[in-house]
Amino acid sequence: MNDECNDKPLFQNSEDLKKTKRRKGPGQGKKILLACCALIVLGGAVWGLTAIGQKVVQNLNSFSNVWLSHREKDEVALVRVETREGLTLNIRREGGSYLVPEIAPEVLSQKSCDAAFVNAAELLTESVAAKDVSDLSPYGLQSPSSRVFIEFTDGENLQIEIGDRAAASPHYYVRKAGENTVYLMKALLVNLYAGGISAFWEVENFHVNTEDALGLLLEREGQPGFELRYEAKPSGPRFSRWHLSAPFMADADALYVEDFLARLGAMKVERYLATAESEGGLAQYGLSAPQITLSLFDAAGAKFTLSIGTSDFSGAYARFGESLDVYRLTTEACAFLNDFALPPLLVEFSNIHAITNLKSLEVTLDGKSTLYTLEGEGEGQRCLRDGAPIDLAAFREAFQEINLIPWAGLAEGDYGVPEAPKLLTLRYAFTNSDETLEVDYIDLSVNNLAVAKNGSCGLFIRKDDAGKMLAAWKALAAE
Repeated sequence: MNDECNDKPLFQNSEDLKKTKRRKGPGQGKKILLACCALIVLGGAVWGLTAIGQKVVQNLNSFSNVWLSHREKDEVALVRVETREGLTLNIRREGGSYLVPEIAPEVLSQKSCDAAFVNAAELLTESVAAKDVSDLSPYGLQSPSSRVFIEFTDGENLQIEIGDRAAASPHYYVRKAGENTVYLMKALLVNLYAGGISAFWEVENFHVNTEDALGLLLEREGQPGFELRYEAKPSGPRFSRWHLSAPFMADADALYVEDFLARLGAMKVERYLATAESEGGLAQYGLSAPQITLSLFDAAGAKFTLSIGTSDFSGAYARFGESLDVYRLTTEACAFLNDFALPPLLVEFSNIHAITNLKSLEVTLDGKSTLYTLEGEGEGQRCLRDGAPIDLAAFREAFQEINLIPWAGLAEGDYGVPEAPKLLTLRYAFTNSDETLEVDYIDLSVNNLAVAKNGSCGLFIRKDDAGKMLAAWKALAAE
């Protein structure tokens, strides 16, 4: 039966047991001894490395919670975070929102700021990691990753320091500034502070609020800037809701400006890139002398500022406000900024006004001044020339000739009034404003007249286009 089985026997036979065994060489025994020693050394190292971790586990099981602060969120007045790298964040609450001067409002995470205030109000440690500590380096507290200064509304304050993350648990080492007790605190409570400035950015939700904009200033490197102002109901010398207030006076195309603002409001930031150490550090991004600087103003004077630095085929570097943070914008996001310029944003007419708002018009032509005054409204309205009634329709036609003259070009560089003869001067007074307007038509060249408004000159018109206007006012004065 055994002959038919191919399996090896489970036990050695008696003859095999009688055979002399060959002894192993002496070198093999030394190797075994060395291996045992290595295991002992390694075990000691592991024990040393995990000694703090074991202590952490023991302390976590002791349930020795300590409140570093135990208040309501509304009692927190300020949270200041200082990072190891020297960056500082000052988080304050005004009304229902948070302000951080170091971060532009458009990329500031309100949610993160609120969490910072909530955490500051209720700082609960999980346990005491160590007492009477003389060497803070094992806990990362000799050079903390962050220092958090909390100011409360009653004048009290608290300063904590955040060290390393504990090796054996998801906790951080923290301590009160100046004390020698080290605590363990949940990462959830300190992540915002330990994460530094990056925890308070919200680039994906970037948004520029243009709805309340009442002013706009755009500056380009090496070129004169220009400023626009908004007036819901244009009054006085202004015909359009948006008008150019500097470097010279002119009416702007309101639809063009509002389309630009809509694009600005929809603009997205591609990503956060870096934080410069100082103003000088912005030079490498072309932001110490920006290519474009755009500022928006509201009724309170608050300002949003966007600076565009060096650009390439894929986009451009950008900065918001006075922050040292550098962002990246795509080419598409920058295109509309490059296209926003004086020629296309101005209305086509050089000097247009609504006659319904006109109170009087003094016309100086060929060295003679004539005052035209409008009295009454509707069908009962009449026109007086130096106090005597004249044909109202004739006055309206001459006034319309002023409005219909298009501008033919822009002045370059100097927007002062040219020193040349004035062919015509118009002095406006309005029913809806105490402002007055003086417009001079100046003999600029053989073909052109400069148009100066209240002492600033930015437009010129062709003499051929002004011919009918000059003839109409000469005829009206002679009647």
